[in-house]
Amino acid sequence: MSRPTILQFSDLHLSENIRQTILNWEHCLRIVEQEKPDLVVVSGDVVLDNPDDDLAHDFSRRQLERIPANWRLVPGNHDLGDSLDQPYQGQPITTGRRQRFLDHYGKDWWSADIGGWKVVGINSMLLASGLPAEIEQSQWLRQEIDSFDGPILLFLHKPLCLDSLDEDDTPSWVISREGRQKFADLVQGANLRAVASGHLHCHRHVIDGAFEMVWAPATCIVHSATVRGVPKSVGWLSFTLAENELSWRHNMDAALGPIDVTDILSRFGTLRSTPANVLNDLKPKQHALAGI
Repeated sequence: MSRPTILQFSDLHLSENIRQTILNWEHCLRIVEQEKPDLVVVSGDVVLDNPDDDLAHDFSRRQLERIPANWRLVPGNHDLGDSLDQPYQGQPITTGRRQRFLDHYGKDWWSADIGGWKVVGINSMLLASGLPAEIEQSQWLRQEIDSFDGPILLFLHKPLCLDSLDEDDTPSWVISREGRQKFADLVQGANLRAVASGHLHCHRHVIDGAFEMVWAPATCIVHSATVRGVPKSVGWLSFTLAENELSWRHNMDAALGPIDVTDILSRFGTLRSTPANVLNDLKPKQHALAGI
C-alpha cells in the first residue's frame, strides 16, 4: 500500500511580466503530474508583490487552477498584507485585504484528513493581528485539535522562528514573539509533528521543542541576502505520511531557473515599482545545479 504524499511549493511571485516565474511554474505543474501527490500545498506569496492588485490575484488564481491535483493555499504577506508593527510597504493585513484574498481564493485556513494524519493550513498573518478573524481562526484551530488525537502536519507562510520559539522578535522574517506565544497556546497538547513554512525563500530545518520546523525554498525569485548563512534558493518540499511517521525531502532541479532580483531591488526599491520592460528583461542566473 502506497503512503500518502504532499508536495509543497512556496513563494511563487507569479507575474506576466517575468516570464521565468511562469516557466518555473510550468515545471512545477509537470512535477505534480509526474508525482501524483495526494495534496499540493502552496504556502503563500502567489502574487508578485502587491496585495491590493486585483489583476495580479486574477492571474495567480488562474495559474493555481491549473494544478493537476487536489490543492490548498495558505496566504502570504504579499497576498493580503503583513502582520508586523512595521508591515512591508505600509500594508498591514486588514479585514478588507483579507476579504480580497477570500474573494479570489476561497479560504485562508483549512484542514484535510490524509492517511491517518490531519493536515492543517492557517493564516500566519492573523496571529497577533488583533483582527476579529484572528479569534475565529483560533477557535477553529482549537476545535480541530480537540477533535483529533492523531498526528498533525501544519502549514503556514511565515516561519514561527529562526532558532527558538522564545527568541526575540526579528522584523519581517518570522512571526512575532506574541504571535508565537498565541500559537503555542493553541497547539498545546496537540500531536503536532511538524510545521512547514515558506516566506524566506530558502530551505532550513529547525527543531525546538516537541515539533520540527521546515522551510520551503521559493519557486523562482531569489536575492543575495542570506538567513543564518543559508542562501536563497529555488525548489520544493515533498512529504510522505506513514501511519505514525513523517518524512520529508528538499528537492532541487536544474530546470528551475532562479531569477535574482538583488539589482532591481537596489535600483527601484520594490518589484511593483520596477518598470515592466525591466521585469521583461530578467533572465535566470547561473543555477547551482548547472552541469550536474
